[in-house]
Amino acid sequence: KDLQPMGLGPKLHGGQAVGRRRAEEMGRAMNRWQLESRDYMNVIRSQRHDFNLHLHAISGLLGSGAYAACGEYVAKLVADASAVNDIMPVNDAVVGSMLYNMREEARRRGSDIAYHITYDMADTICSGFDCNKIIGNLLQNAIDALQTQEDRDFGIRLSIFKRRGNAVILCENRFTGDPDRIAAVFTPGFSTKQGHEGIGLTMVLRTVTLYGGRIYPEFEGETLRFVVNIPNKVNLTEGGAL
Repeated sequence: KDLQPMGLGPKLHGGQAVGRRRAEEMGRAMNRWQLESRDYMNVIRSQRHDFNLHLHAISGLLGSGAYAACGEYVAKLVADASAVNDIMPVNDAVVGSMLYNMREEARRRGSDIAYHITYDMADTICSGFDCNKIIGNLLQNAIDALQTQEDRDFGIRLSIFKRRGNAVILCENRFTGDPDRIAAVFTPGFSTKQGHEGIGLTMVLRTVTLYGGRIYPEFEGETLRFVVNIPNKVNLTEGGAL
């Protein structure tokens, strides 16, 4: 019998090593998204809890004739509420929490993410966990591309809508590099950014393909747009996609 050196354990074949790395990535992602879901729900609970307090404050300001101060207070209240309201259409709270935390990360980088969500994705065949892998990696890639002040001022835009039986996801950010290099971003290990492993968009492609969807880049001026189509569940009774 061949003996393995003590402490090293059995040697893993290439496929086993890849499988273990993927399992570790999944485990880390699940832990992160569980924490994000908790934070997201805490934000919603806090807003509901504080609602009556805000009403009392507004009533007091109006009663004392402090109309300018009341206007400023309401503007701040609306801004805080909008941070959650524009992602509320998403059916899965796990996806909503990821969107919330991704925007917070973009804001810490001096930029922002504008969400335009008109479809809740309740009927998509993609699980919430895999939706997070797709959308989260697209947003993280866009956040990592915020290299200049022009990039940060341009920001990131994410749209989710329904078209012909598909959930359509658009992720847009500023791009002034070589468009031909974008075709290679789905190759494992390739990255346009120094110090990055180049696995994010590879994982997006793998996940989208698993569900029979597709992903492709589009260019419009200095805008790079990744387009994702994911099929919805099929209604066998009516013979069509939901």
